[in-house]
Amino acid sequence: MNSASISIVYFGTPEFAVAPLQKIVEAGYEVKAVVTQPDRPSGRGKKLQAPAVKTYALSQGLFVLQPEKINKETQATLASFAADLFVVCAYGKILSQKIIDMPKHIINIHASLLPKYRGAAPIHAAICAGEKETGVSIMKIVKELDAGDVMLMKPLPISHDDNLETVTTKLSDVGAQAIMQAIEKIVQQEVQWQPQNEVLATYAHKIHPDDGKVMWNQPAAQIHNFIRSFAPQPGAFTYINDEKIKILSTQITDQVTQERPGSLYKDKKSLYVACSDFWIEIKMLQPLGKKMMDVSSFLNGYRKSLTQCQ
Repeated sequence: MNSASISIVYFGTPEFAVAPLQKIVEAGYEVKAVVTQPDRPSGRGKKLQAPAVKTYALSQGLFVLQPEKINKETQATLASFAADLFVVCAYGKILSQKIIDMPKHIINIHASLLPKYRGAAPIHAAICAGEKETGVSIMKIVKELDAGDVMLMKPLPISHDDNLETVTTKLSDVGAQAIMQAIEKIVQQEVQWQPQNEVLATYAHKIHPDDGKVMWNQPAAQIHNFIRSFAPQPGAFTYINDEKIKILSTQITDQVTQERPGSLYKDKKSLYVACSDFWIEIKMLQPLGKKMMDVSSFLNGYRKSLTQCQ
């Protein structure tokens, strides 16, 4: 099998899934179709917005499918492509066994070093746990969630100031590199599968905006990681004077505090919150209905007292 003869159907939806598809297209592989989720209402105006993968696919003249559910008709369409390989990357829907069994090969680009952080939000989970490293796994898709044998893994360091957005962007590029290696192994018939160690498996559940409330009675390092893992979207948040404020960036200080957790201290250009051990400095935030801003700008325009986060 060579690159000219292998044919691919690509499943993916968000921006994270664009870079791997782009690499596949640029390498000259035949992409029979791109399967992505339907356009969804987005923003204040609730206008329909196309998934990032769809936008890129159409720009390349690729055939796009957007089924709400993969029914018998869609299954028949997919079967008609007779593709050698299905590549899945953040598609957002569970594939049925019929789809899994359809091609000769079906692989997933998963954003963690498996078996750690199986599930829907592995990047968030790794940052929230304070991991110093994450990565991408290319795995065989099986019925059980993210439990298939692994073909290869590529690690990525997580810096102390990385957040959900920066790590996601970096991992998208790592995933693009990894999928090219994986396809080359398939083409050259050099694939070796490594079973996952079930004893070490952990799970990363899907996150919702309401999950982002900061609990100030925790250690500063834990709070710092929590805030990074939601930033900038959907955003960790707190309440000040009953007003919801997203906390987007923080810095841990070396100042021990005995104050009640959530207590605020400010000077002319800085704002600090007491955690269970140290003060943490808020660097960037976003009041409800406003744009994100640095703390200095927030303090210049905020006229109410600043005493406590709820």
